[in-house]
This record gives sequence, C-alpha cells and structure tokens, in this order.
Amino acid sequence: MFDGKSEVFRRIFFIVILFTGIFFFTVSLPAEVSFPRLTSDDFYSSYTNRTEPLPADRISEIALFVSGVELKNISEYQNKIELILAEINDFVDFSQSTYHIGEEILEYLHSDYLTRYDEFQTRLDVLLDTGKYNCVSSAVLYFIILRNYQIQVTGVATKDHVFCSVFDGKNKIDVETTNPYGFDPGRRKEFSDAFGKTGFSYVPPGNYSLRWEVEERKFLSYILQNRIAELEKKKLYSDAVELSVDRYALSGDADSFKEMFQEFVNYAGFLNENKEYSSGIAFIELAAQEYGLTPELLNVSEILINNKIVKLIRNRNFHDAYNFLLESKGRGILSDSRAKELEELVTERYLYAVVNEETMEEALSVVDAYYINKKIDNALYVEYIVFIFGKKAELLSQEGKWPEALILIEQGIERIGMEPRFQKAVETFSHNYFAELFNTKKYDRAKEIIQEGLEQYPESRLLKRDMQALEKAGF
Repeated sequence: MFDGKSEVFRRIFFIVILFTGIFFFTVSLPAEVSFPRLTSDDFYSSYTNRTEPLPADRISEIALFVSGVELKNISEYQNKIELILAEINDFVDFSQSTYHIGEEILEYLHSDYLTRYDEFQTRLDVLLDTGKYNCVSSAVLYFIILRNYQIQVTGVATKDHVFCSVFDGKNKIDVETTNPYGFDPGRRKEFSDAFGKTGFSYVPPGNYSLRWEVEERKFLSYILQNRIAELEKKKLYSDAVELSVDRYALSGDADSFKEMFQEFVNYAGFLNENKEYSSGIAFIELAAQEYGLTPELLNVSEILINNKIVKLIRNRNFHDAYNFLLESKGRGILSDSRAKELEELVTERYLYAVVNEETMEEALSVVDAYYINKKIDNALYVEYIVFIFGKKAELLSQEGKWPEALILIEQGIERIGMEPRFQKAVETFSHNYFAELFNTKKYDRAKEIIQEGLEQYPESRLLKRDMQALEKAGF
C-alpha cells in the first residue's frame, strides 16, 4: 500500500527523467580551459570600412590571409600570382574583346594552374602550390586575375556553390571557374559534359531567387566558410569558432553573424558531450558579453545549467545545486520559467531523499519548513505527508502493531484531513486489527475498532462485513 510508489515518487521520477536526457552550465571561469578567441584578428580592422571595389593586391592579400597564410608569407604567394599574370600577358591577345579575354584567361588557368578538382580544397595558397581547387578557390583566383586587368568581375553565389560574373561593357557573362569550358556556360556542349563531375548544377541568369551577387568581402569569406565546414567534420570546434568570428568581421552580414552563433552552440555542445559543463557555461557567458545573448545561446545556457544541476543532484550535493541555481538566475543566463522548473527539481529531489532516508521527525520538520516558506504547494505537501505517515504506518503494520499504525494515520489525518489513501489505510489496518482481536475472542475491543473505522470510512464494504461477522457472533 505505502510502497514508495506514491504520487510523490511518480512526480519526482518523471521530472528527473525529463531533465536528465537534455544536455548542457558553472559560471566561474575554469582556470584550466583555454577558450577560443571571440574577437577577430587585427588584420580585419583595416578592411572594415574599406569601400569596394578593392584593388587586386588587397583582394589577394585577404584571400591568402583567410586561407591561413601568415602575413609574413603573403608576399611570397602574391609573387606567384605575378608570375601567372606575366604568363597570361604572353598567352592572351588583349586587343580582343573583354568577352574573349575572359574566356582565354579561364582556359589558360585550366591548362597550367587549375589541374585537379578537389571538392574541399578552398584555400588559395594550396591552389597555387598544388593546382588543387574547388569552386571557391578557383573563382577567387580568376577574380584576382581579372581585377588586375581592370575587368569588371563580381562573385555570384547559390546555396552551395560560387562562381564569377564578368561585365564586358554590355552584358554580364557567367563564368563557372571549375570548368575549362565554363565561360558563358551552356554555350558549349563540352561544358555540360565536364561540369557534372563537380556535383553542382548550373543556375543560369534569370533564376534570381536561386542565385545572387555578393560583395567582395562576402565573396572572399566563403574561403573561411569552407574551412569552417572542414573543421566541423574533424570536430575541431574551437578552431571553427575563431574562423567564424573572423568571417563575421570580414563580411559583417546577417548570415555570417548567424553562422558565428551556430559555431558558439556547436562548441558549447562539444564541451557538454565531454561533460565539461562549467567550461561550457563560462564560454557562453563570454560569447554573450561580446555579442549579446541570443535565444540560441539562452537555450544552450539553460541546457548546460540543467545538466550541471542534475550532476550535483546525482552526487547528492543538493545545497550546491540550489546555490548554483541562484547564482545562475542572478547572471541573466536563465529564463524565469526554466529557473522555476529547476528549482522544483532541486526541491523535490532533496525532499525525496529526506523523506526516504531521514527519521520521520526530521522529514516532517523539513517538509513543514518548505511548505511554510511556500517552496512547495499544498498538493505536493499532501503527497509528502501521505508518504511520510504511510511509510511509517506500513512498517508498524508489518510488525503487527495495528494500534500504533492506526494512531499514526490519525495523526496524518489531523494534519491534512481525510485523504483517500488514509481512508484505505484506516480500512485495512482496522480490518487486520479486528481480525486479530476477533480470533483471540476480544469481541468488545474488536467491535470498538470497527465502529471507529466506520466513523471515518462509513462506505467501507470490508468494515461492514466485519461488523456483520460480529453481529452473527452475537455481538
């Protein structure tokens, strides 16, 4: 009857299960953790307010830096680009139209420099060293070459691809730089045959919802975007955070801002997976201080706080869990609704431990204090009182101490009034006590017990049958 599986147990168990399956917060900065930087490299500050179009040497400088080349080595790669330009001067007839110049430059790059397509090779320096390229690195190199010749060129993006567009004075011509036949795509069958190998689909002019021109810094930031994607695959989330911060500093648009925050979430999730809750919390706080607390960051912080509290509860550090919750509420990293849920969790887990492990007197003292201080509502208070008195009464009944068990239930009724489970206890204990008295021929006392039971539980069929048994016996 009072076996620990009362409503108290079910409610607390449900809440614990609800929260233990979620991830992620301490708020003091862990000394042993080195967080990724959350401010951009100083390199980008000189480009923040630069008007476009940028000169070719600045384009190549940015492209090489975002590729990962140290500043001291950038001139080495810019010299390689100068050598390509010198070769192009000998190869291309610049007396032709812009259309033909742009086409011949693309063909020349593919003959000598764009030698092997690699879907993930986005870096300009690696392209110059090895000839390996993807859509981003090849488009950036082509862009730099045409900018050197003062040919109007822009970057074009789709949801998963980039290419260039050249203006010849009258028309804009698409240039799919991954393909030697990609100048003015669709004009030559060779383009269609070769381009399919890249895995991309050409999006022709007119499909404006599927393609868009991008500013130069945004165009160059795709190098960083691809590098970030590669770091994610390797689970190098700290490095990905730093590149995402740089990317936002370079392009400064809403997309890069959103993606930066996604990297914050990814990194915090990685710390959570490794059960480094305190580090995750500290990192989120730093990110929020730098860029603001977005709904995404708030969600992560609440999951981290939850997991930290659950860990403390499992280790039976209820006091620490509650203090940590108060600390988190004071730091603005926890919504009021989630704070309320977590306070209920800590309270109920603590009280559950108290009522199961402490003496009856201690359990009643704690539960009463929580009720008086409005830490638990009346419904939950009733559950605890039923559990405390019922547990003790059940133990007494197992020892055959029916009078003591009934007295204990009476004390419980005095606290909260007659409650269905108390009624059931009165019925059961009265019947068992009656049976003992009846079998030992103590009929008068047996009758008193049944009468007292029926006063409290007049609808009890069991007690009515006991009374009938007495009457048949002449009492």
